Amino acid sequence: MKAVRTDAELECPHLDAGVRARGIELVLLPDGVAEGELAREAADADILLMCYTPVTARVIESASRLRGIVKYGVGIDAIDIDAAKARRIPVVNVPEYAERTVAEGAFLLLLALAKKLAPMHEAMRRDGWIWPSAP
Repeated sequence: MKAVRTDAELECPHLDAGVRARGIELVLLPDGVAEGELAREAADADILLMCYTPVTARVIESASRLRGIVKYGVGIDAIDIDAAKARRIPVVNVPEYAERTVAEGAFLLLLALAKKLAPMHEAMRRDGWIWPSAP
């Protein structure tokens, strides 16, 4: 069995180790891999794991053994769903991925804006800590 995972820059050591522990050959491809190279690697793949790299009709059509496409993240807009449907290849994603952390990050940014964190940080970098002078 062979799995191809795109966007190798997103380090997923537990995922990669789990795939390999099951005796599955794992091919890691970089973010932005060319469509032709992905199509060549996917040609004999059983599963395709992806995050950002587009999975086009050409890639899906070239993968004669493909049994599933997994988007490790939300959204499936980078996958040609019609091509997958035509081949009866299931497509799954993780719709709740990072919901809480994204909300926390947004709240943190709101606090940073309200407290003028960026200008204060720049002033501290530029001038250091300056005590107020007495009247």
